[in-house]
Amino acid sequence: MLQFNIIGFDLQIRNGDFDLLLTKPVSSQFMATLRHVDTWITLPNVIAGLGLIIYGWQASAIPLSAVNLLGFIGYLLLGVVTMYAIFVLPLMLAFKFKNISALQAFYWAMWDFNNLPHRIHLRPVQLVGTVVIPIFLVTNWSPLFVLDRLSGGELAWGIAAPVLLLALTRVCWRRAIRHYESATS
Repeated sequence: MLQFNIIGFDLQIRNGDFDLLLTKPVSSQFMATLRHVDTWITLPNVIAGLGLIIYGWQASAIPLSAVNLLGFIGYLLLGVVTMYAIFVLPLMLAFKFKNISALQAFYWAMWDFNNLPHRIHLRPVQLVGTVVIPIFLVTNWSPLFVLDRLSGGELAWGIAAPVLLLALTRVCWRRAIRHYESATS
């Protein structure tokens, strides 16, 4: 859902369209990163994903308790926050360099690591993908919570990391805006 905002961000800066966002009485971060949410493109993925979650939950014979359901949904939402922060943080380099397409290509390639369970990767990859750039928290923590395969530290990190990343994103955004110079002038 955020893909089009992220892909076109540096283009907004190069074209000068970002300057218009700064004049709006709404958060420039919100407008730049969440303005275009394409639900119609993601709707089939959401429907298929929900179907697979329901099927997997039943096939695993995991009890549908309030704790499991709330934990799953909670870590799912925290995963969305983590994904937002991981993809928005590098966008701020566009304020300085104007063109960050190579960096974006790296991040989309890194996203592919998230398509597989993180525990199949080597331990150093698991550590980087969980702590340094916590991409694995996006899709791995919800099912691991339901399967009761998260340690106490992992449970806490799954809550703390999104909050810390979102706070870091907000601080970095404010700082980047203060140093922003229009590309068109």
